Parts: sequence; C-alpha cells; structure tokens
Amino acid sequence: ANDQSHGDRELSARIAERQAQAQMRALRAGVEAEREAAAAAAKRAATERTALKKAEREAREARAAADKRAADLEARALAAEEAHAAIRAALDEATKELRDFKARGV
Repeated sequence: ANDQSHGDRELSARIAERQAQAQMRALRAGVEAEREAAAAAAKRAATERTALKKAEREAREARAAADKRAADLEARALAAEEAHAAIRAALDEATKELRDFKARGV
C-alpha cells in the first residue's frame, strides 16, 4: 500500500508537472501572440505616420502653389489695372486733342 501510495504521489506529481508545463507553453504562446500583435500595431502606426507626413507635405506644397498662383494673379491684375489706366489716360488725351482741334475750326 505504501508503494502504491508512493506511486500515486509520483504519478500525481508528473501529471501536475505536465499540466504546469502545458500552462507555461500556453502562457508563452499568449505572450508571443501579444508581442506579434503589438509589433503589427506598431508597424501600422508607423505606416499611418508616414502617410500622414506625406499628406501634410503634399498639403503644404499645394498651399504654397495656391499662394504662388494667387500672387501671380494679383500681379497680373495690378498690371492690367495699370495698363487700363494708361489706355484711359491716352484716350482722354486723344479726346482732348480732338476737341481742341475741332475748336480751332481747322
């Protein structure tokens, strides 16, 4: 009976050890899965940061191009206003000369 009791304890100890090893393997697998999930999340975050930086750069470039176009249009508008004023002045001068010419009765 003593031998059987000793054998039962030994068997119970082996079973407990195998259960503990199985639990440790499961824990390690869980830790590894968490590690892989964290690495994947970090990779996604890095990809998103890269995409965000690219979008921000493109937005800055688009804004700079829009500002340049606006400045070009403003410069053209100013030049057109100056040309219009010069044409108006020339037309006024020509009209005055024509009036003077007619007034002299030539």
